[in-house]
Amino acid sequence: MSLTPSPQHLGRSWTGHPLEDSCPCPQTACGLVSTDTIDPACDQHGLNAARTMRQVHDATACTHRHIVTVTVNPADPDDEDERPTVDRVVFTCNAPEDADCRTYPTCDCETWRWSNDRMFDEAGHRRVPGQPCWITDWFENDGAVYAGDDLDDLRRDDCVPAVARSGPISMTFDGDGVEWTWSA
Repeated sequence: MSLTPSPQHLGRSWTGHPLEDSCPCPQTACGLVSTDTIDPACDQHGLNAARTMRQVHDATACTHRHIVTVTVNPADPDDEDERPTVDRVVFTCNAPEDADCRTYPTCDCETWRWSNDRMFDEAGHRRVPGQPCWITDWFENDGAVYAGDDLDDLRRDDCVPAVARSGPISMTFDGDGVEWTWSA
């Protein structure tokens, strides 16, 4: 049992992170500030600042571990039939080294299923933390399919709508591939 508490993500506003956007502390993927990286000169988050924190969650429970950014090629304003198209879909993993997406066997198996103790897979391969996020390959190879309910005729083959956006995602693996949607 560790006596060191896990880092917390802190925010001074009720919603969003406007104060964190302008303070000297580095921000986490969720936009808040981690207790283990507070800038000593910060007058918003430092212990001596004695300010009220209105948003707090444990870093290990942060839901903003996987971020997708969609960039769009705008439509030609002189061509009324042309529509915007998706330029790029970029996936970023902000999960810690011991997260499930970064802890798997190094055996080059295509799939694995954990034993009840979650230390080995069914073939006896040990879980190894600190691996690259396994979800990344699905996005880099256009294998991740968008499964949101806002599908329309502007989407690409992988169903990503032609709308510029960036934010956290929810992801599922159905045994054949990765499907994702924007998190609320």
